[in-house]
Amino acid sequence: MVKIFFKNFFRSLLTSLVIAIVGGIVSIIITLLAAFIGEITEAFEVTPTAILVITIIVAAIASFLWFAIASVSGEWFFSGEEDYVDKPPHAVVGILLLLLINVLIGGAAVYMMISGYERLITLIEAASQKQQFLNPYLLLFVLFPTVAVSQVMYFFAIMIHYGSWQICFKCGRMFCISYSYTGYHSSQKTKYKTKTRKEKIGSVSAGGVKIADVSANVTRGHYETTTADVTHYNGRCVRCGSGKKNSSFNTKVG
Repeated sequence: MVKIFFKNFFRSLLTSLVIAIVGGIVSIIITLLAAFIGEITEAFEVTPTAILVITIIVAAIASFLWFAIASVSGEWFFSGEEDYVDKPPHAVVGILLLLLINVLIGGAAVYMMISGYERLITLIEAASQKQQFLNPYLLLFVLFPTVAVSQVMYFFAIMIHYGSWQICFKCGRMFCISYSYTGYHSSQKTKYKTKTRKEKIGSVSAGGVKIADVSANVTRGHYETTTADVTHYNGRCVRCGSGKKNSSFNTKVG
């Protein structure tokens, strides 16, 4: 259980780091563009609340894409088939164990955001009046929400993952399914795809002098092959002995 906890703890830290970098950069770019447009047109003002809303939305989208990539790019991130123990806890205990990770990291980010909110707002407004938009205070202002959102998304993603791999719904235990490899197969599917775009196909000339170019919509096609690698497992609950089958998928286009 200790190994499972720390494995998910470091995955959670990795998730926070990735979302903080990607989500933070995108949020700051959107915020600065909105501030620039608002200053020119005087149509609106970018408030701290607006920055928070933008940051939360961007962090949620970035987290979703991060987990989608992690789930289809092999077993380097999700590896629930290995997370069984000889004395599995009840599912509620296992869920609380994983929730503790998100509370530790996400809760710390929320606390720091709330405790330093007024101070950060004051510093950001002071920097804005001096036209210093790229300042470390804005970075901190978007850092804490991105970490908190990434932890909420991480908890839901990991619950879906473990619900598929490591929860026995017959006896209500978690980390209880022992898997064995049963086979592997690969399949390919080829589709013909077309793309139409405007291209130059010639020109009009008169007396040896070029008058105009002639353009038309040209459709080109190519074959795209998708390869799906599927690994099959048979699982058995070490607590009640009930069986469970599962498969992992790895899809690539080439």
